[in-house]
Amino acid sequence: MRSDLRTNRKKVIAANMKLTPDEAQWFWPTYEQYVNELVQINKAKYDLIKEHLQNENMTEEQADTLSNRWEEVDESVVQLRLKYIPIFRKVLSAKGAAMFFQLDRRVQMMIDLQLLSSLPLVQPCNQPGKMVCNQQ
Repeated sequence: MRSDLRTNRKKVIAANMKLTPDEAQWFWPTYEQYVNELVQINKAKYDLIKEHLQNENMTEEQADTLSNRWEEVDESVVQLRLKYIPIFRKVLSAKGAAMFFQLDRRVQMMIDLQLLSSLPLVQPCNQPGKMVCNQQ
């Protein structure tokens, strides 16, 4: 499924970017480098999802760890985009690079929505002072 999402991502980018042959010659190898790094970050995201699904009755400490790790993954994506802005700017105009990152962000949000919408929410323990809820 993940490789299918990457293929669809590339199709969306290709359909919308309208690259000249010269731009395409330089853009696509840069794009592949970017996506290869993004795949590593997304692997961490998928690992978090698996971990969350396997731990229905998490402790407060586990919930804190989960929250922090989600933010770290999100921050990694931001840092990757910041790293690649000047790299894509060597290949594209400022508007072309901005368009690429807009498209990339939209596709990533759609992928995230698809993956995360079926993920159950962490359920708080409604018993004051209790750090672990008993499953009932």
